Amino acid sequence: MSPNGAANNATISGDSFFLSAIHSLVLSSPSDDSASDSNHSSSDRAGSEEFSVTTLLCQVCSDKASGFHYGVFACEGCKILWQTSVYVICSCSPVRFGRVPKREKAKMVEEMQRTSAQSQLDALAVQFENEADAIERIAAAFTLLCGTIESCIVPLPGGRCPLQFHSYLTAIKGVVDFANTIPGFLCLAQTDRIQLLK
Repeated sequence: MSPNGAANNATISGDSFFLSAIHSLVLSSPSDDSASDSNHSSSDRAGSEEFSVTTLLCQVCSDKASGFHYGVFACEGCKILWQTSVYVICSCSPVRFGRVPKREKAKMVEEMQRTSAQSQLDALAVQFENEADAIERIAAAFTLLCGTIESCIVPLPGGRCPLQFHSYLTAIKGVVDFANTIPGFLCLAQTDRIQLLK
């Protein structure tokens, strides 16, 4: 055999590899494969029947692949198996784009509310453990509030408001400080605290 003949055979086998890869990727029906096989010579047909380097193998069972089915090279038997496994995987309810499904989100919100309510109850229980101490703190804070308000009040004749504009801020701060000493006041939501202070 001449060197040109060896190069020619390498070109033919390279061409047959690319042709078989193209047929596997583009043509998926076996009738197309049989039509293309009839165009080849009998020596090419004998070479394609046995496993060679150019034969594409099934990625599931390592048999001869009939084509590219459902994202993998697979034979006809494994194509059905792979199709059903892909269908089962795709039919699960995935979390798309990082979003949580509504049912799961509702369960999570309910659990968070339950946990939040329980933690608030625990915080209140801790603050009311010693009632005598709580009463003592409230009485001291009320005495301080009374002193603050009395220092802000200036008696005015004519029935005008005894609280002057420049002392509003001091009086409001005294009321807020008193409210913060009441057990459980800081456990309330901010909007509820503001409503109670008004």
